[in-house]
Amino acid sequence: YLRSVICCRSSPGLKAVVVKFIQKNTKLITLAIGDGGNDVGMIQRADIGIGIFGQEGTQASNASDFSITQFRRLNRLLLVHGRWNAYRTSVLVNYFFYKNLLFTLVQFWFSFYNEFSGQTYWEQFFILGFNAIFTALCTGFYAFYDVDIHPYDGPLQEKYLPKIYRQSLKLNLLTYKRFLCWYAGGIIHSAAIFFLTIYSLKLTFQDQEGYEPDFWFYSFTSFTACLLVCFIVLFIITERFSVATLIMYPHV
Repeated sequence: YLRSVICCRSSPGLKAVVVKFIQKNTKLITLAIGDGGNDVGMIQRADIGIGIFGQEGTQASNASDFSITQFRRLNRLLLVHGRWNAYRTSVLVNYFFYKNLLFTLVQFWFSFYNEFSGQTYWEQFFILGFNAIFTALCTGFYAFYDVDIHPYDGPLQEKYLPKIYRQSLKLNLLTYKRFLCWYAGGIIHSAAIFFLTIYSLKLTFQDQEGYEPDFWFYSFTSFTACLLVCFIVLFIITERFSVATLIMYPHV
């Protein structure tokens, strides 16, 4: 492919055609940036449209996906906020599948002990509250506050800008290989939680008359272990800690 093409005195329609031509022949993700009404077609045609809010009005800004005040802000939008978004989304998707697989497969392992009768291993409140209450806060704070590039590392960003740009293009965090690794982790951890809970409590916990703990004691212990494992894994994958991110772990 050509590294660059310069189009001079192009009409609004021609700008959109150029973007369409690039999309059709290169299969690449396109970004268009403009500051006037004659750039609206190009901005809307591109996969990512950025409008500059300035002296030529707000038409480009209103038609865009993202709006900035100056062209020099594009560096920060792509290499900082764009990288944060790609990083957080990729890791969060994998983690979300992992923690739900971990929670669900404990019930699956229990099915071998109840002869697939349909008896639930979890109390109903645990099922309703696992995502909505117990893990919502820590997951939400991670999605909003975790960063792998500090927002105030401006001089470092300028110095290592080419390297950051290349890394951003190759930020392959959401791949089949990584997803399978998270998937395998959910299977292994769920099996460890269930079988260690069942056999450890059976051997160590007995009342004065020699009776083993009741069914719901096993369930509560396994649920507590699931939460602890989810928090520990999230703690491990967190890149940068702050006052806000420490609030993620109120249950630990």
